Amino acid sequence: MRWQEKVESGGAALLQNREHLGHPHFQDFFKAHPSEFVQLRPSGSSAPAFKPEQMSRHECFVTFNPDTEELYEHSVQNWAAAYLETSAAVAKELREKKTVL
Repeated sequence: MRWQEKVESGGAALLQNREHLGHPHFQDFFKAHPSEFVQLRPSGSSAPAFKPEQMSRHECFVTFNPDTEELYEHSVQNWAAAYLETSAAVAKELREKKTVL
């Protein structure tokens, strides 16, 4: 619901104009609800922008993939739960709106 409110208060237009989730409009949301997918720089940080094209294959792999069995299992469970939750939400919305695909 909080995300929907953020989208309805101008976020949808930003995303349609190809703005990213690090846009100032979304920052308060991700500060309150951290995400593995959206990383915010600390306020006033002069850290260089992330440039994946400058990473070696190994650096890329260890940055974006779990490197232990425990982290792998956690990631699989997290992604599976997110997929099922999203699927249920979409199905519920389709039923409520009686939308035919």
